[in-house]
Amino acid sequence: MNHFGCPEYYYDTFQSEFGFFIPILFSLTYMMTFMLNVGYIVEERRNKAKEYLRIFGLHTWINNLVWITRSMCVYVVLSSILTGFSVLVLPSSDTTSKSVGKAVFNYAHWTLIWTILFVYSIHLSSFSIFFGQFFSRPLLAKFLAFTIWILTFIDFYIGAPVAIRYLMCLFPNTGLLFCLEVIQQYERKSGE
Repeated sequence: MNHFGCPEYYYDTFQSEFGFFIPILFSLTYMMTFMLNVGYIVEERRNKAKEYLRIFGLHTWINNLVWITRSMCVYVVLSSILTGFSVLVLPSSDTTSKSVGKAVFNYAHWTLIWTILFVYSIHLSSFSIFFGQFFSRPLLAKFLAFTIWILTFIDFYIGAPVAIRYLMCLFPNTGLLFCLEVIQQYERKSGE
């Protein structure tokens, strides 16, 4: 469209009005695995399996490394699938002249998206081990993990000082939210 001598412009409804769905979709993809990991870690502590392994000479850090490796096997697959779907260009429907073939991320390179999701996976694995150490009942741990998951994902931090925003990045969802906000700003600027 060349309207009144202005450069062509496509109004991307998905990026403009529904941009908040992208972080929600990414976060919900990882939520079930996170809650299952927290439950398994607490169940292991309740059954005293870690103490039995210590008797046989297994160090605590090796047990934690096993949990991180176990969860990362699932998270790497999820990161790859999400990256593939988010950079996949969907064809336009030729029903209207305004229809344009677009992807979720049109200008960001796929390695950037995959790297962010991979770092988020490492952060999430470490956080699940850390969080699971405070509980002895799996159901309570899963409930509180879900509550913290939701509370750290809601963006209360728009007017907060920068130090508070960085401190909140200790929670995986807040860090992912801020990273995806920066990518969406880049996507909007690159499209102009």
